[in-house]
Amino acid sequence: QADTTRTWTTLQASANDFSFIGVDGLTISGSTLSVSVNQAPEGEAVANFSAAPVEVITGPGATKALDLDGARGELLEISGIVELDVFGFLLLNGGFAFVKSDAVVPVHLDDVTTDVSVELLTIGANDLNAFAGLDGTLGLELSNVDLALVLAQEKVGATRQWTTLEATAESAAFIGVDDLTLSGNTLSVLINQAASDDSLLDFSTTALSVVSGPDSTFDVTVDGSLGPIMQVRGNLEIDVFGFFQVAGGFAIEKSTDMITLSDASEIDVDLLTIGGSGVDAFAGLNGGTDDALGFLLSDVDFGLALFNETSGAARSFTSLRATAGQVAFVGVPNLTVEANNLEVEINRGDAGVVVDFSGTPYEIATGPDRTLELIADGALG
Repeated sequence: QADTTRTWTTLQASANDFSFIGVDGLTISGSTLSVSVNQAPEGEAVANFSAAPVEVITGPGATKALDLDGARGELLEISGIVELDVFGFLLLNGGFAFVKSDAVVPVHLDDVTTDVSVELLTIGANDLNAFAGLDGTLGLELSNVDLALVLAQEKVGATRQWTTLEATAESAAFIGVDDLTLSGNTLSVLINQAASDDSLLDFSTTALSVVSGPDSTFDVTVDGSLGPIMQVRGNLEIDVFGFFQVAGGFAIEKSTDMITLSDASEIDVDLLTIGGSGVDAFAGLNGGTDDALGFLLSDVDFGLALFNETSGAARSFTSLRATAGQVAFVGVPNLTVEANNLEVEINRGDAGVVVDFSGTPYEIATGPDRTLELIADGALG
C-alpha cells in the first residue's frame, strides 16, 4: 500500500474439459487443463504462497487455493491432456505443458561451467501418441513419446540463446503397406545447440526438471562438454517384401570435435557418425523362411565417421570399422560360401593424409547402449 505503482499478479485455474470448435476437420480437445501465472514488478520478487496458501472465493460455497511456490520465479504455465486431429493427417494425444519462467542455468564454455540468469521456455510432452499419414491407416506411427524442449535466452549482457531437446519413444513404425515393415523401438533423441559464442547448456551435474503434463516431469541431463550435438539412437527392423531384411541397434550423430591426423597436426571438424550393433541382415528371396536364397550376415557391428575440416583447406576424411560374426550365401544345396569373424577397416583422407586413431581411439555410438571404437593407425596410410 505504501507504493501503489507496484503490482503483483497471481492466477491459478483449472478445467476438466476444453475444445476448439468452428473449423471442419480440425479437432483440438483435452482435459485436466491447468494454468498458473505469477508476475511481479521489474526487479522485485514474486508472491510466494507455498507456506501460506490463500483461499479465493470462486462461487457460492466454493473456493480455490493459491499455492504457487515463489522459488520458481516469474511463471507462465499451461499443462493438460490434449487430443489433436489436423484434417486426418496429423493425430496427437497425450500430456503436455508449456512453461515460461525466469531461471538460473549452467552454461559450459571452454571447459568452464558458470551459472547464467535466463528467460526460460520449456515445452514438455508425456506419454504422447502420434500418427502422420492418411486416414490413420497409412503413414508413420509413434507411441509413448516423452520429450522436453528447452529454449533459454540470457537476460543481461550478450543476450545469448540456447536450445536443447531430449526425447524418448517406445516405438515408431510405418504402417499400411502389406509386407513392408519399418519399425523401431527404444528410440532416443538428443539435440544441444550452442549460442553465438559456442557456449552450451549443461545439465550433467544437476538435471533440469521440465514439466511435461498435469502430473509428470522429464529430466534433461545433457552434457555440455560433449559440444554441439544432434543424436538419434534406437533399435531398427526393416523388411522390404521379404527381399531385404535388417534388424539391430543403430545410432546417428552430428557433432563437432578435434582430431589428430597422420602428419601429427590437429584440426577442428564437423562430423557425422552412423553406427550399428548386433545387426542381422539378409538380401535375397524368401527371407525369414526355410526356403531363403541369398546373402546372410549376422552379428554385425559397424561405425562410420565422416569428418569435414571447418577451416583452412576444408578437407574431408572418412573412416569405417566393421565386424561380422558370419557372412554366408544360403539356399543352394551342396554349395557353401561363408566366412566367420570378419573385420573391415577403411581410412580415407586427402593427399595421403588420414585420421590417426592410434593415440586416442574414437568412440562411435552404435545403439541405445552400445559403442564401437575406431582404432586405425594413421601411419599405415
